[in-house]
Amino acid sequence: MTVRDDKLRRHDLNAKAGKTCPLSIRLTRVEREQLAARAYTLSANINSVARDLIRSGLAGGDARGLAERLQQMDRRLVVLEQQCRDGTQNTHKLLAMFDALLKVLTEGRPP
Repeated sequence: MTVRDDKLRRHDLNAKAGKTCPLSIRLTRVEREQLAARAYTLSANINSVARDLIRSGLAGGDARGLAERLQQMDRRLVVLEQQCRDGTQNTHKLLAMFDALLKVLTEGRPP
């Protein structure tokens, strides 16, 4: 067994046991600043924010899926807005009918 095979075997065993292992990534200055800004906003550690972003990405938190969900929400909001407008128009119609009925009923009586 080579040294590389031994490391891979140990890595597989660690992964099965739920243990973590360090990972090093290189970020540009701008990416590091964006990460620091997000960490500041969340009052969190930069490393924990990076870890959370990586884990959410691995869990399927892709931008395309997020965009699709946002579009679905936008479509639902448009439908709800239209229903509200229709409901408002119906309410105005009912109020006009009520006013007309009230006027007819009160015209025959002296004030």
